[in-house]
Amino acid sequence: PEEEDAIGDEIETDRSYTVALGPKVGLPFTTMSESSDVNLGITPGTGFSGGLVANFHFGRRTAISKGGTGWLGLQMEALFTSRSVGTDSETMSFSMFEIPVLAQLYVTSNICIEAGPTFVAAIDAAPENVHVANRFVAIGEMKANDVMFTIGAGYKHPNGLFANARYNIGTSNVAGNFDSKMSTISLSIGWLFTVVK
Repeated sequence: PEEEDAIGDEIETDRSYTVALGPKVGLPFTTMSESSDVNLGITPGTGFSGGLVANFHFGRRTAISKGGTGWLGLQMEALFTSRSVGTDSETMSFSMFEIPVLAQLYVTSNICIEAGPTFVAAIDAAPENVHVANRFVAIGEMKANDVMFTIGAGYKHPNGLFANARYNIGTSNVAGNFDSKMSTISLSIGWLFTVVK
């Protein structure tokens, strides 16, 4: 009987990493470089982003620290983002789906520097046309698919609350016939729930 009880006991595994999932929301501040073809009078605009986060935190800070407090981490996100950019005539709006994949270096167990690509797929752009300098620019045809380079900093509290500040640099033209690139500064907050520890 004692042997059976021992076999039936649950064996706890002391993992050296944690996995956490949760929601986040944020405010992107967006601008675009002026095209060499036409000057739109670009001014920055604000938007909204929201979605889900998966965070992986590896290693131990010291030999006696808990798992998931080490130097390295990885954060992946799936976000819906609306961006807006002003022009001399009206505001351009873009709806995007974004997937950041960011490596994290924890300078403390709670504060990290993060960098990596953000993959952007455009969903919609409006209005259809903007009238500038006696010509129409077809905004509806600006798909704005991009791979942005992202760098930023993050804070993660032990209770799950986290915050990020990031700079996203566009590497692709907004459209094939419009040589302008987007960049954003984003501020966000969220809550992580540890699912593996």
